[in-house]
Amino acid sequence: KTHTRKVICFLQPLCHERTGFLPMGTYGLAVAPDGSQVYITWNGNQGTPLSDRRVRFNTCALTVVHIPESERMP
Repeated sequence: KTHTRKVICFLQPLCHERTGFLPMGTYGLAVAPDGSQVYITWNGNQGTPLSDRRVRFNTCALTVVHIPESERMP
């Protein structure tokens, strides 16, 4: 083992910019048995402008992050 870790972060701006979905809160994570994918479930908002005073949950979403073979645990 290399005793190093990598972090997947800053998904909120990417999701909002590409799809208009704003991940906001509670989520769950699961890793595929072979380590090839990470599944993330989100509660969030679709369609409310960020300039609104209060953005509320109105949509659930699933994000799948593909992990390159070279980055997986043996």
